[in-house]
Amino acid sequence: MKQLALYLVLSFVGGAVLLAQTFQNVAGDVGLQLDHTVAGICGPPLSPGSAWADYDADGDVDVMVTNHGASNRLYQNQGDTTLDGLPDFLDVALAAGVDAPTEISISAVFIDYDNDGDQDLFVTNWGGNQLFENQLIESGSATFTDVTATAGLADTGRAITTAWGDFDNDGFLDVYLAKHRECPDPENSADVLFHANGDGTFTDVTSWLCDGCDEIGFGLSFAPSWLDYDNDGDLDLYVVHDAIMAFNSENRLWQNQGPDLQNPGQWLFEDVSAAAGADIRLNGMGQGVGDIDNDGFLDLAMSNIGSNVLLHNQQDGTFADISASAGIERTSVPDGGISITWGTVFFDYDNDGRLDLYFVAGNIQDNPTPIQKNAFFRNNGDLTFTDLSASVGLDSPSRGRNVSTVDFDGDGWVDVFDGNFGYPPALYHNDSAALGATNSYLQFTVEGTVDNRDAIGTRLWASVAGVTQLREINSGPSHGGGDSRVAHFGLRGANRANVSVKWPNGAEQDLGEFTANQRVHVVQNLVLGAPSPGVAGGLNDLQITGSDPGREVVLTMGTRPGTKTIGQCPGVLLDIENARRVDKELSDAIGVAGLQSTVPGRFAGRTLRFQAWEIGTCRVSNVVTFTFPAAP
Repeated sequence: MKQLALYLVLSFVGGAVLLAQTFQNVAGDVGLQLDHTVAGICGPPLSPGSAWADYDADGDVDVMVTNHGASNRLYQNQGDTTLDGLPDFLDVALAAGVDAPTEISISAVFIDYDNDGDQDLFVTNWGGNQLFENQLIESGSATFTDVTATAGLADTGRAITTAWGDFDNDGFLDVYLAKHRECPDPENSADVLFHANGDGTFTDVTSWLCDGCDEIGFGLSFAPSWLDYDNDGDLDLYVVHDAIMAFNSENRLWQNQGPDLQNPGQWLFEDVSAAAGADIRLNGMGQGVGDIDNDGFLDLAMSNIGSNVLLHNQQDGTFADISASAGIERTSVPDGGISITWGTVFFDYDNDGRLDLYFVAGNIQDNPTPIQKNAFFRNNGDLTFTDLSASVGLDSPSRGRNVSTVDFDGDGWVDVFDGNFGYPPALYHNDSAALGATNSYLQFTVEGTVDNRDAIGTRLWASVAGVTQLREINSGPSHGGGDSRVAHFGLRGANRANVSVKWPNGAEQDLGEFTANQRVHVVQNLVLGAPSPGVAGGLNDLQITGSDPGREVVLTMGTRPGTKTIGQCPGVLLDIENARRVDKELSDAIGVAGLQSTVPGRFAGRTLRFQAWEIGTCRVSNVVTFTFPAAP
């Protein structure tokens, strides 16, 4: 298992920008050797997608890659088995139960839809989406069960990308399906907004956005995102559209208006696209969301057939199109053809504290040539960008579609994955450290307890030398899939930064100062320290006795007048030794005398200390110690 650590400092000359092939394609070296199989369908030719997460909870990041006319791939991180300094990946899709799509797969995203502490998987297919529930918490095995039908997400349209976010802050992730028009039959092409009911099922609430309106019904969507563009504390929705013939397919921005007081139980959104200057009409295929000038407001980038677009947030609810002045348009490619870009992403490639911008490119048809060079733009810090595609090694020609970012080897430098249509994928390793870069970083992962478990919608700020960077956790708005949900901050040469967080429910927390070059996991409402002495209603002595891990054990509770069991409290248990929320099956079992439960084998021989944290009417408990018997 790879651990994030200090990277090796080699040499650095006068703050110079590193230009010597910063990125190297290592996909074949690490085992990501998928030959993307093309199915015989009408255009536009879509897929593949990718999604990153630690689905097996072993401490390193894995990746799901969708195919097209063949089986999907789930690449499990095996650690550095070849001793080349990089982790290696093994396809386990068949064993995990996610290899066979119902139809032609397009995109993927990892999300904890049921808030049980493991990463579930949603795959969009042309002909029937699939929601796979991770069985890690239930059985201790990181395999998946298809729960699409029972969840109510079995939409059969051609969904290109999905956006997951808790727009009503009820603690459960809702999802927007951006669908592209099916051909030759345009039926079932309308986008869909599903609301999570809190019991693992979803309800179609598209009418809360608009009822049968052209903005949703035409089915020309590519890239949706939930973001708080106006900094009012709730998630708004922006959808990038394609433009075909005379269809009214301008991009749409729906501002979250809160609960519908006239219709209890419903939610209000207002289409503010035109008023906000966000109603761009283009052949948009990808979307990037990020604060490019560190002013505390999120900006938007989008790909196109022709000029790329960059919208700068004006801090008053409107956007200004600065594409031309920023230098990111790239209307044509060097051979004179029109530029065609797809997946779009912001990331800080050189850890200088500024978000750079990357587009993958590729022609739609095979002729005259299917390949185009990708485009990478370095942020200059003054609302302009410089094209460094060739000099950093990100201009490799292919037929790009999806892009996702991840620090897959844990060295503190962001890497890039490209999904290519009909071509092998590319995994570009960021070699900045080996080239002598000394810029520092901080990385944060977050976990909700009151809010959704993935803490999507959480905002983090890192402040260094008077500059404050903003990161908002999302499910990945780029074409076809999800980035690793790590808030990455480049710190230049600083050795520490002050960090604060705002959770989706509005609670703000000053996390304090952190030393650079580490990854930190933050759990909502986690309080470390001395046990609470004799809290009324708290949890008292708890012991586990019985047989081996993996078999049934008996949970018994010591009692004291005035105490009540955690099973009666709508709360959570926190592993205070490891700053993690405890597994769901143990949380459910604790406090019920004589209940039979199963201890996963990974707990064998371990002693952990837990504390119940207040949710609703309950209060902090005493600290309790579990000793799990080792296997014989």
